[in-house]
Parts: sequence; structure tokens; C-alpha cells
Amino acid sequence: MKKKFLTASQVLKLWMALPRSEQYSTNAKRFAKMAGLKSILEVRTQAWLEEKKIPFKYECEKWKYQYEEAHYTPDFIVDGMPFVIECKGKLTKEVRKKMVAVVKCNPDRVLYMVFERPDNKINRGSRTTYGQWADKLGIKWSHGTPDPVWFKKGKKRAKG
Repeated sequence: MKKKFLTASQVLKLWMALPRSEQYSTNAKRFAKMAGLKSILEVRTQAWLEEKKIPFKYECEKWKYQYEEAHYTPDFIVDGMPFVIECKGKLTKEVRKKMVAVVKCNPDRVLYMVFERPDNKINRGSRTTYGQWADKLGIKWSHGTPDPVWFKKGKKRAKG
């Protein structure tokens, strides 16, 4: 029997109705699962894509990358667009290492990132923020939801 999920917009409304004191990571994961997703940031991104009536698929491709034999599954494949969207709340050292490998092993693919908090430092004591890290790699990024500019028709295919 197929599991019935709420829409991302419905989950987001429920989430936003919670008192701020109850909007913590355990609840976030529980609420995201209601929409068949993994994080509130993914819920927010999917709700935004749906609101803008932008067709997409969720985690439907696997990309090879290598520092060990592994596969990467981008969060959102946007129909008709030359890029995928990856949502990141926390950018750990392991995640950064993986994303560098993904970008290097897939030069013909374009990855855009949506950060929950792009001004967070990549680690304690570092001056580099998530956004600066992405800039250094040539990855386009946005804060909280996808950047509407990414979806403008007639733009040349962006490399990062």
C-alpha cells in the first residue's frame, strides 16, 4: 500500500503554526517526513517550487562521485532546467568533501544549493561562511528558497 503524504505547503503551514520553542531538529525531521522529505528546508523548497508551478522530481537521479565509490542523489531535479537543487541545513566537513567530489566528477552537470543559514561558519573558528564556501567552488546558492533568477528563460546555461 502506497504511503499518503501531505503536500509540502500543508506541512509548512503546520510547521509555521508551531511555537518557535517547538521548532527544533527532531520535530523538523518528523514534520518533513509527513511530506515524504528529509528536512524542513526541503519542505520549504518543494512548497516554493509548487507555488511557482515549476515542475520537478524529488531525488530521482543518482550521480557518481569519487573519493570512495559512491553515488549522490540531488534533492530536486527541475524539469526543463539545466541544473539541480540541493538543500543543506548543516554543511559538515564530510558533506563539504562529498560536494567537492560531486562537482569535480560531474563537470557536465550544474548544481545549485539552497542553504538554511548561508552566513553560518563552516566550522568553529573559521571565517568562511557556507555562502563563501559555495562561491569558492563556483556553486550558485540562495538563502532559504531557490533564487527566482535561476528560473528565468533565455538565460545561458550557468556553470555553477
